[in-house]
Amino acid sequence: MPTTAEARSVDPTRTGVLRKRYAQHYRAMWQRVNAAISEYIDGVDFSRPLPQRMVEFNRFVDTLLQQELGRAEGDQERGLRAMATAAYMRGIAQANTEVEEDMPPAQQAVRQPDHDSAIAALILLLSTQLGGVRSSLTGQLLQRYQQANGSADAKSALRERIQKAGRTPTDGIAADGVVRGYNDALLNTYEAAGLQFVGVVEEKAFFQTAEDRRVCARCYEASQRTDNGFGPGIYTIAQARGLIPMHSRCRCRWRRLPPGLTSSQGTLPAGSTRRQGEWRVPVELAPQNRNVQGLRRR
Repeated sequence: MPTTAEARSVDPTRTGVLRKRYAQHYRAMWQRVNAAISEYIDGVDFSRPLPQRMVEFNRFVDTLLQQELGRAEGDQERGLRAMATAAYMRGIAQANTEVEEDMPPAQQAVRQPDHDSAIAALILLLSTQLGGVRSSLTGQLLQRYQQANGSADAKSALRERIQKAGRTPTDGIAADGVVRGYNDALLNTYEAAGLQFVGVVEEKAFFQTAEDRRVCARCYEASQRTDNGFGPGIYTIAQARGLIPMHSRCRCRWRRLPPGLTSSQGTLPAGSTRRQGEWRVPVELAPQNRNVQGLRRR
């Protein structure tokens, strides 16, 4: 944990509220699922033959998850389309503040074919991921039910699986879906404005959280060491697509590079660094100077 002298972790996407909102939406769904299964178990006669009970339980769980996931995905306020659109609009709004061209506002831009197609693709991806959770959870619930030695044992085992194989994965899907939509919107807006190059901004990198030692090695490599021929951390729009989120619950984002910058600005002179946690950081990348991108770590 950071000490009293350490800064809080910084969320470059500023989508924390959105991520929490949609995670809570699915958590409420899993609470309903758990309550329904618990009620079902109360009515089970465990002295009956297991094969017959398994068939009945399988039918019940399959119907329940189908109904609850369908209800959650189709919710007008917090379903998949609402989540994808809200995240995408947040990205457009942010990108519009960073580009020099006059761009359509987010509410107008999302009706354009390219943006609408991007949102539709995100919805399809999220729906597929949720379908995978449903399939995996169904199998695990059946296995735990088969192994249970009575009502109390079954309830405990099934509740644990709902938590670990249901709620936890959907928390991640909601978080990653928001970040993916946000970054897709950034790249599409940058491209529409005629920009060619972007750099990645990390969640917990040294230039985002002073003295925060929990640096994500993968994101650090992508933002400060990976060189695509233009300098460390610099990507073309095409190279950037699909990279963020780089891992589960990643909160990285893309940021435009200044117009005309197509290569790294090189190694800084000796003595021009400042200590930030475990890293020696160019002063231009210290927390109070985060807007400078594409610099090479000394």
